[in-house]
Amino acid sequence: MEDVLSSCIEKLLFGNDSKKQSKGRIITAELSFRQKLNLFCSLYKHLPQNDNNVLDQLRKELSNIEEKRNRVTHSLLIRISDGSKVHDMRIKYRAKGKKGFTIDSEDISYGNLNKIADEIGQVSYKLGELCRNEIASSLRSSQ
Repeated sequence: MEDVLSSCIEKLLFGNDSKKQSKGRIITAELSFRQKLNLFCSLYKHLPQNDNNVLDQLRKELSNIEEKRNRVTHSLLIRISDGSKVHDMRIKYRAKGKKGFTIDSEDISYGNLNKIADEIGQVSYKLGELCRNEIASSLRSSQ
């Protein structure tokens, strides 16, 4: 998902010039997902022809799935057996100034993990399609 976002940024910055696109990788290499998303949205809105409704919907989807991905990625996933029943859990340790050290946990199923993976694939595909179709078309018409 992040790689597709980086590729779209490269295309927005440098069009189809593959020699210059490596500069796009340099620009995006150390950016967080949120920074890449903000850069992408700003560049997209700068296009002479753009569909802000499509962008707003996609931005929401990308933000939502990134939040889900982060919840899983930055947590401990464990399997606990009490003899007769198996529980899969997500555990998150936090240390905040206001609350101090806390441990959050919730049951999670591998089906939910697969659903998140599928959602990442679907949103990545939508982003790639936007990049291949609308952005490429807008760049061609502005030349």
